[in-house]
Amino acid sequence: MAEVNAFFAGAGCGCQRYKCTRILLPMEVAARRVEVSAMTERNKEMYIFGQLVVSQFPTGVPGRPAATRQRERNAFRFDARRQVCLKTFLFINRLKPKRYKLLLKHLHENGPVPRRAASRTFDSETPTSEGTSESSEAA
Repeated sequence: MAEVNAFFAGAGCGCQRYKCTRILLPMEVAARRVEVSAMTERNKEMYIFGQLVVSQFPTGVPGRPAATRQRERNAFRFDARRQVCLKTFLFINRLKPKRYKLLLKHLHENGPVPRRAASRTFDSETPTSEGTSESSEAA
């Protein structure tokens, strides 16, 4: 709660567009941060993926030619009716900018599927123990 109070007592996010510290109550932010910290890493990533998928702006407007954007635009939301800036979104979800960029990159490349470390990927033909490889060679 001390981090939340410091965030609201200081300059907050500093944005003038959304006025995040005016539309959110410190207790709401603290409750969301507790919920996020109680999640497992995999659940947290899937929760963030869901929020990012919902926050994406449509790529084109019907009746107009689609403009190619260099960067994706997102409308980050605290809930269905309150929009917040990126800095507040990261603070609420306990994310660092580098982790956010990694999750966003994974989302663009693979879609909203769980991430898996390269060292944890298993091939279905690779034996999982020595006993299975010996028994298959003997047969």
